[in-house]
Amino acid sequence: MIAVGRERNGKGWSPRFYVEFSLREKSEGIPTAPFMNSSFDDRAEFAVLQLGFMNFVVAPLWNAMADMWPALEPRRKQLAENVEYFKKLRESVKTEEDCPAE
Repeated sequence: MIAVGRERNGKGWSPRFYVEFSLREKSEGIPTAPFMNSSFDDRAEFAVLQLGFMNFVVAPLWNAMADMWPALEPRRKQLAENVEYFKKLRESVKTEEDCPAE
């Protein structure tokens, strides 16, 4: 697993995936999940989307696989680093909103 959502490795890719899936669902007439109507330009909302995806989709899969195949342990560590990155991003945006620069 690479750190696709991390700015240093894949700036811009994650929002593109969300937009692509959202547009595809709409074009197919599939009801879009409420979270897919988020503003992908809003860093706090984007961090929350990433955390939800990692915690509820990626982590269960990678944790089970790393338990079965110990060679995948570095990927589990990378996932934990990615989760921390987005937690910090979410918190930094909250801090910026609470204490705007004058």
